[in-house]
Amino acid sequence: MILVFVSLLAALCEQPTAFAGAGEIESLTSAERLHPTYKLPVRCFAYVGNEADTKTWKLPYLLADGRVDLKRLPAAIQAALTGYRGKKVSRIPEDRIPDVLMRLGRAAAQAGKMPYQDHKAAAVYRQLQTALEKLGRLDEIKAGSPKT
Repeated sequence: MILVFVSLLAALCEQPTAFAGAGEIESLTSAERLHPTYKLPVRCFAYVGNEADTKTWKLPYLLADGRVDLKRLPAAIQAALTGYRGKKVSRIPEDRIPDVLMRLGRAAAQAGKMPYQDHKAAAVYRQLQTALEKLGRLDEIKAGSPKT
């Protein structure tokens, strides 16, 4: 009886867990680590210093199902922009900020929030677009963004 229970438990632990959101479902394997505070997998963070150490996962900007988190995205952008050109975001090396801004820019474009997509874009998205222009990387964002 115990052997059957242990076998059943082992089989259940290997089944994917589903996260649903707005009609979309994406499977996570039980082996995928979640951040202890945000309960999100590593791919939902704009910066990851060490994948094995959740303390280095910074700036959550995606939901668990992979969609853009429209509540967290502006805060992540603002935090990254604060670290851009001198001021330091906690534990994110300055040389990694351009990549973080690109990741956040792709998400903002996917959500249709960039000023080139929406002339009424919020100030944080205008600041992001300006920073990407200064980096010479805005065209990369535009090339991959959905048409609006």
